[in-house]
Amino acid sequence: MAQDSPELRAKAADRYLKSVPMATMLDDAFASVAQQMPADQREKFLKDMRSIVRVEFLEAVSKEKMVKVFTAEELNAIATFYESKEGASAMKKFGVYMAEIMPVMQKEMVQAMAKLRDEKK
Repeated sequence: MAQDSPELRAKAADRYLKSVPMATMLDDAFASVAQQMPADQREKFLKDMRSIVRVEFLEAVSKEKMVKVFTAEELNAIATFYESKEGASAMKKFGVYMAEIMPVMQKEMVQAMAKLRDEKK
């Protein structure tokens, strides 16, 4: 039977975050968003985002939530996947994927909230 504890979860979360650095994921997302901007604004946007977004804070919150939600065994399985050749390749694409899907998700949420407001009237 697999062991699980907050300490083991924290250790496994650290392993995951080492395999999937938050800074790398954010940089990929920023770069993807920057590609949608005029060329003369991209560098400033990237510089601003890198200085404003609190990577350490997001990483700490991410770790806290992983420890809360996942077991140590699950976190280690996720880390093992991202340490694999296929997982590493997928992770390199994840920032681009998030940059592609987030505007669609945000638009859908705004539309849903508007519909709920309209239904309440």
